[in-house]
Amino acid sequence: MRRLTICVAVSICGLVLHGCASGRVEMSASTQQSLANQKKLMGGDLANCPSSANSSANKSAGCADPNRQRCLDYAAETEISNESLRAWRLELAGKTDDAMAALGALDKKYPNIKTVYLMKGQVQQHAGHKDDALKYYKQSIVGNEFDSTELYKTAELERELGKTEQAVTHYRRLLAVSPMFTAGRLGLAKALLKQEPHSAEAKGYLQKIVDEDKDGKDKMAQEAASLLTMLETPAVRQATQNKMQTKIQTKALNKE
Repeated sequence: MRRLTICVAVSICGLVLHGCASGRVEMSASTQQSLANQKKLMGGDLANCPSSANSSANKSAGCADPNRQRCLDYAAETEISNESLRAWRLELAGKTDDAMAALGALDKKYPNIKTVYLMKGQVQQHAGHKDDALKYYKQSIVGNEFDSTELYKTAELERELGKTEQAVTHYRRLLAVSPMFTAGRLGLAKALLKQEPHSAEAKGYLQKIVDEDKDGKDKMAQEAASLLTMLETPAVRQATQNKMQTKIQTKALNKE
């Protein structure tokens, strides 16, 4: 039987997604692009992962590059994915202790897997334990340069907790990997505005998000536009609102 050896960092970040309550696993466009970028960046090195001929060795041996996720065979990767999803469903059912116990068992069997740390953070954040969640998110980004999801979750929670300087640092790391990650750009703009209420850099990010929204219906673009209007004089604010309204009207006319 053919065995596959793949890296967990590339394949199972899709659990941090919408639809888990119903058992569906759906990726946002930004997450799909993130995973595509990771595969492109890391694909050339996959052949250097330990052979799955010795599966016990795979559980303890790291990839040839020590800065990448340790490699697991396909069966192990599937177990981690399924158990992480089960833990998330337990959390959604209000069984936080059971969810953390399931993830703890995974961590014991497959130590130092970044996805398990990420899911622990997800569970703790959903349960309202934000400080504990941030601890796990930070563990998930140690030596994990390519995954936008972990960096984004870390930066967002740092911003929410008022750790603005740390958030800015992690947002910048995120955008260095995925420069078109819109949610990351919006988050960085918010963090910069906390540091400097009239930040020109923040305004630049917000304006670009607005300009990229061709039909005027993107929620993040609408939020960016709202933030911009708060920073503008009454005259400029009205001009921005008119521009957004024109986009919506133009889109409606094109459909007729």
